[in-house]
Amino acid sequence: MLNSNSNAFNKISDLVTASLRNLANISMPRFKFFSTVFELWLALPVRYTMLNLSRIGYYSEKSIRLHFEKLFDFVSFNVAPIKKSCGKELIAAFDPSYIPKSGKQTPGLGRYWSGKDQCTLKGLEISCLSIVDTSAATAVSLEAVQTPSKEVLQARKQNLVSHYVSIITKQMPALKSMVKYLALSTKKEN
Repeated sequence: MLNSNSNAFNKISDLVTASLRNLANISMPRFKFFSTVFELWLALPVRYTMLNLSRIGYYSEKSIRLHFEKLFDFVSFNVAPIKKSCGKELIAAFDPSYIPKSGKQTPGLGRYWSGKDQCTLKGLEISCLSIVDTSAATAVSLEAVQTPSKEVLQARKQNLVSHYVSIITKQMPALKSMVKYLALSTKKEN
């Protein structure tokens, strides 16, 4: 856990503040909320839940939920630090990842490919679009999107591949300003 008096904490806090200031159309209440939440994420020694954020932070659980129900442009928030801290040899990478989850009422619950287990399993899937700095051998997440359930995809008249393509094409303007190449992971189909 980072000490709020540490040099690393101050640098991260300054980076968050600068990234939030670069966003267009962010109100002062949203600016203060996200400044506080990003600092809490660094210091939170337990699971990241709305209840735990409210226990340690200044906002009630209801206020936190209401703020997160509104859209926030995480891609624009992430672009400035990526451009500032990464080198010139960048590629974009896209990788859907399986997350184990039990229960019956979880939104997006379905059967997804687990590369580790080499089969489809019940759980969730998150698709991560990242920027890879090849010279530093690091990757920074640009956007992460939870994959909708099969029923939701069918209602949208999409399949899994078209959903993946829509994530990438939606972020094409941001990607074009940073990278020339895109790397994709593939699944082994049985």
